[in-house]
Amino acid sequence: MKKPAPLGVVILAGGRGQRMGGQDKGWLNLNDQPIITHLLSQWRQSFAGPIVISANRNLADYQALGCLVVTDESVPMGDSTRPYQGPLVGILAAMQTELAEKWLTWPVDAPRLPNWYFNEFANKFNDPNNWLVESYQNSHREPLHIGVDTCLKSHLIDYLKSGQRSVGEWCEDVKRHYPSHLAESIHFQQGVFNLNTPQDWFNYQQGAK
Repeated sequence: MKKPAPLGVVILAGGRGQRMGGQDKGWLNLNDQPIITHLLSQWRQSFAGPIVISANRNLADYQALGCLVVTDESVPMGDSTRPYQGPLVGILAAMQTELAEKWLTWPVDAPRLPNWYFNEFANKFNDPNNWLVESYQNSHREPLHIGVDTCLKSHLIDYLKSGQRSVGEWCEDVKRHYPSHLAESIHFQQGVFNLNTPQDWFNYQQGAK
């Protein structure tokens, strides 16, 4: 079996898109191309490791992009009939591929990848004792921009089996259980934002012109 890469990326595209009218946000156009292709272009310029996409629909389209695609239903949580189980299940699905020892997360509706993002997390993970790296912006935690070590897989499985799904609360639980395995948090040097609503999408494209 091929040795896992030191670091992988999981793009979280498995949500319902409720604030976007139930659309799959990965395939919404951003400046004349789907946001997922826009993101992959940015990641591939700065990152040579494995990129996994967590998705729950349009699977063939995602697979055609050349990345491994994982679904919530690939993770046996006792509720395999419910595909939209939240980003933690997508993170666990990426861990279970065994393609990487540590994983960075990136939500599909965050269109701009800062050029420092990968290096900041990679530097934190140079210390093998760091199992969790959180990020903050203006003292606000960005729960979908984290780095996690696969050492936490069993803990994550137990957390999910208890019925909980909150990324932020899971991070707090990790801190309580593994206080000696926490890296100093990353504080964003520039704005990282998500396009959650049609108005967000419109405003971003107007500003990019």
